[in-house]
Amino acid sequence: MQRMQPALPVIVDMVCHRPEKIARLVTATLKRREVEFQMARRQALEELRSELKSDVTGLLLSSEIAMKTPNLPQPAAERVSAVIEIAQRMKTLLATKTHE
Repeated sequence: MQRMQPALPVIVDMVCHRPEKIARLVTATLKRREVEFQMARRQALEELRSELKSDVTGLLLSSEIAMKTPNLPQPAAERVSAVIEIAQRMKTLLATKTHE
């Protein structure tokens, strides 16, 4: 089933407006809705990206502190090192997507 779009109110005085004018009003309303949708989408993406950056920074800091733990067993150090590598890749990706 196709996704249905929400209804848009278009107030038109049928007595005062010709069909061409009504068509322009509907077209303008649809364009305005699309612009508003794109703005809301960009804002939501930026908020999500900001939250992810913050979480990745926390992962990196915690992992780097864990690596400085005295007598850290080798298997644990390898796992923490893998987490650091993944978090650094995520940080790079998030930074790259911000500048696109």
